[in-house]
Order: sequence, then structure tokens, then C-alpha cells
Amino acid sequence: MTIKKSLNVVLCWHMHQSKDRDLCTEESQQPWIFLHVIKDYIDMVVHLEKNPAARAVINFTPILLEQIDGYAKQIKAYINNDKTLSNPLLVALVSQKLPTNTEQRIFLIKVCLRINKPQVIKRFSAYMRLADISSWIIKNPEGDSYLNNQYLIDLLVWYHLVSLGETIQYENNCIKKLIDKAKNFTLQDRRDLLSVIGELLASLIKRYQLLALQQRIELSMTPFSHPIMPLLLNKNFVKKPLIDSKLSVLKTYPNGDERMDWHLHQGLRIFEYYFGFKPQGCWPAEGSLSTETISLLDTFDFKWTASGSNLIKQSINIKKNHLKNIPNLSSSDVFNKEHLYQSYRLNDHNIHCFFCDDELSKLITYTYSDWHADDAVDDFISRLENIANRPETTDNSVVSIILDDAQTLDHYPQNAYYFLDALYQRFGKHPSLKLTTYNKCINDSSEILPPLAYDSWIYGAFSTWTDSTKKRHTWDILCNAKSCFDQVVKNKWLDSSELKKAEKQLAICECSDWFWYSNSNDSADTITDIDNLYCLQITYLYQLLNQTPPAYLSDLLVINSHE
Repeated sequence: MTIKKSLNVVLCWHMHQSKDRDLCTEESQQPWIFLHVIKDYIDMVVHLEKNPAARAVINFTPILLEQIDGYAKQIKAYINNDKTLSNPLLVALVSQKLPTNTEQRIFLIKVCLRINKPQVIKRFSAYMRLADISSWIIKNPEGDSYLNNQYLIDLLVWYHLVSLGETIQYENNCIKKLIDKAKNFTLQDRRDLLSVIGELLASLIKRYQLLALQQRIELSMTPFSHPIMPLLLNKNFVKKPLIDSKLSVLKTYPNGDERMDWHLHQGLRIFEYYFGFKPQGCWPAEGSLSTETISLLDTFDFKWTASGSNLIKQSINIKKNHLKNIPNLSSSDVFNKEHLYQSYRLNDHNIHCFFCDDELSKLITYTYSDWHADDAVDDFISRLENIANRPETTDNSVVSIILDDAQTLDHYPQNAYYFLDALYQRFGKHPSLKLTTYNKCINDSSEILPPLAYDSWIYGAFSTWTDSTKKRHTWDILCNAKSCFDQVVKNKWLDSSELKKAEKQLAICECSDWFWYSNSNDSADTITDIDNLYCLQITYLYQLLNQTPPAYLSDLLVINSHE
């Protein structure tokens, strides 16, 4: 297709994970962090390294950076000094003594089956055979006594092998040898595998830092633990115009503005510690913005922020409703697609706001995973060319495509290896579609934002965190814990060291992910695990405050364990 104008395109990949560790015991409860690193985050950086013309915005949550570093140091200490590992799966991977208790063995077996069977397990016949045996054992646990430890060892090794990024499976000699070996893995094989995992964890942050210093990517951040900023900042939802009606039944979060200051100060401190510079951009958790949120980000000197298309659409509709009795209503007061492809500023603020083309983002997240990679890239490029050829498109137009890295790649064959490789190569060769970053798209042509709706990029509402009795009860639990925290601080019952620990633990409890996974489409086991971990995190906060945890937390743990 002949294109008369160039078009700026920003691919923004958001990387975040909630705290996976019980801070009381220092034991990791879930393998999320290291599994996403060795698969999704590693594959992403390899694709960017291998395609010199590729450009992207990579967004990290500071709490994720801390945990990546923690895992890397922990594995290094184990390999060099035989220090203890904290994650049960990693412990089992390299243990010389596997559990003999049937219940514990069944638990490990179930964990090793929590992986995409059609896309991953079936690719490897040796793993598929183990999975078939495992499925039978889960239904017939008494049969576990007939299986020796080698079965469990091979299952654990395969689980970690297939959890590695596609680029590592293709290119790392140690991993290729283990995949070819297929069975009867030795203790040395397992330690070699752990070494590869440790090396990937240790190198990740530096690799992204180097790309940023070369100006091939832009690095941005989210407030420390991924809180929903408007939910913490707003004190009276019921008086706000055009607010999701369920917000009016939420308790007001006590002193939320102070907490958001804490999340941003801590986030910036940690980001600068790992990358050596201050980020120019801030992706708010789940793209959740409000006037108060943008104003706060502006006071921290962020140059840009972003959200989904629903926010600008609803905001323009608010403006249209206010102007509906005015003759000759301008087309700029009626939402159309071109509103997505420009940057905005709030009156009297310097920070710029970009809005995602949700339709294009959803194609990558949900649709193209079932297509041949070349066909998917052809379709995607064609859609961008059509945007570039619109009369309204200018040299300052920018198409934002914002994606959750882990959620997006999980659905693709080979972890989207062929799709991403083809996509970056096509952009590199295209004469008119220009991959770029948000900091390169900031200019004086930004439009003034209309009266701003209160919105996240999920369904254009906050329903993900409010649409069930369970979620609103979870919010109440958090608000009650925050009230207790405030009372302890007011009475100065903690010394500075104790207060510092309690502040960080409160931030972990304020993470939006605890609400996201509740009542989600994940497996019942996964939801139960997350619910239990949330209760443990809240319980530990009360313990740090030297206060007795409410009885309902213990009750919830009992209920969840039997669901």
C-alpha cells in the first residue's frame, strides 16, 4: 500500500507481578516471578536485542524489580555457598531428598501440570507421557507408591524446561542438551538447569538498561506495588459525575493521598537504583486515571502517562453532554478514532497523556495467537497503513498499543517467537510506519483534555475491583487494615525501623492484583492460592503493627483452603 505520510507507532509492554512471598516466613508462595522472567521478559529483551530497528516502551513495577534481583541473588548464593532457596519449586528441582508424603508429592505433581497443555506440554512427547501419568495419579493418589523419585524428578525438570523462553530453548546449549536427553535427569542436570535460570534472572535488568542507554527502548514505571491510583486518591466517589455506580458503596480509603505519595517516592527511588536514571513516563496501574491522578503525576515531573481508549471516549462524551444545547457542535466534541492518535494535556499541567488503541491491542492479545505469524503481521501492518492514510492523520499522530507482556505471550505458540520476530522485522523495513517511544512523541501540539472521566482501561470502569460482594469485602479488609495502621502511626507505637517495614507491607497489600484475580477465569486452585496469600499478607501487616489480626482473616484462610 502506498502511504503518503509517516505514522508514529508506540508498542508499550507492561511488566508487573504482585509480591509472591510470605514476608513472615520469607518463603515464596508462588513461582510467578521467576517463571515470567525466564519466559516472557527474557524473550522480549532478546527480540529487541536481535532487531536493531525495534523500538518499544518497557514498563516495570518497582516491586517486580526488587523481586527479580532477590531471586537472582538467592540462586547465586545457593550455587556458590549452598544457601537455602525460598521457593518450594526451586527447592524440589535441586533437592537430593524429595518428599515421601503422598499429599506433598501430589501437590508438586499438580503444580507441574499448571501449564498450557495444548500449546506447551503436547509439544514434547516426554513431558506429555509424564503429564498423562500425573493426571492418573491425581485421580488415584494411592498409585503414587508405585512411582519412584525419578518420575517426580523428570516431571520437575520438564516443568522448568518448558517454562523457559523460546529463545533460550533454541539457543542455550545446556537447555538444548537437556531437552534432547528427555528423561533420567541427574542431580547435575538439575543444578545446571538452575544455573541457567539464575543467569537469566541476574542479567535481565542490565540488558534492559543497556537498551535504554542506547535509546533503543524507553523504560517507564508504575507506582511501587501497582495500586489503583484513583481508588486510593478519591475521597467521595458518590459526588463525582458519571462514576461507576458501584464505587459509591466502597469505603473511602483513609489518607490515600499520603499513600500515593509514598508509592511514587519509593517507586522512583527503586527505579533509579536499578537503572541509574529517572523515568520520564508513568503507566498507572491498569491505566486508571483521574484528574487528581494526572495532577499528582505532574507534581512528580513525569513527562507522560497513558490509559485506554475508554477514558478519552467517556471524557469526550461528558463534554458532548455538557455542550448538547449549544448550536453548531464541533466534530471535535464528538468522539472519533482520531482522538486516540494525539497527545493531551490537562489545563495548566505539563504532563502529556496518550491513549491506547484498544482494538489493535486486543488483536495482539486475543486474536492473532490463532493465526499464522506472517498473516497476523500482514493484517496488523495493513491496519496501521489505513490509519496513516486517513486525512486526519498528521506527522504528530501517534498510535499507542499497550500490552501486558505475560498475558499476551501466554496464548501464542512458541511464546509468540515467530510473531514478534516478524513484527519487529516488518517495522524495521517499513518506509512509513515508525516504531518510536513516548518521550520522542512529546511536542507542543497536544490537545487540552476535556473534563476527565474516572476510568481504567479494563471495560472502561472500575468493575474489576468492585463488581462482586467478595471484591468489595476484600476492599473493606484493606480499608480496615489501613485504619489500624493510621491509628498505630498516630500514637507513635512503632520506632522508625518498625514503621518502615509496616509501610512497605501495607504497600504490598494495596496492590491491585489481589482484586484482579479474585473471581477471575483462573483455575480454582490458583484463585484459592492467591486469596490465601492475600490473607497472609494482611495478617503479617497486623503483626508488624503489633496488633492482633481480625478473626475473619483466619476464618477466610480456613474457608479458602476448603473451596
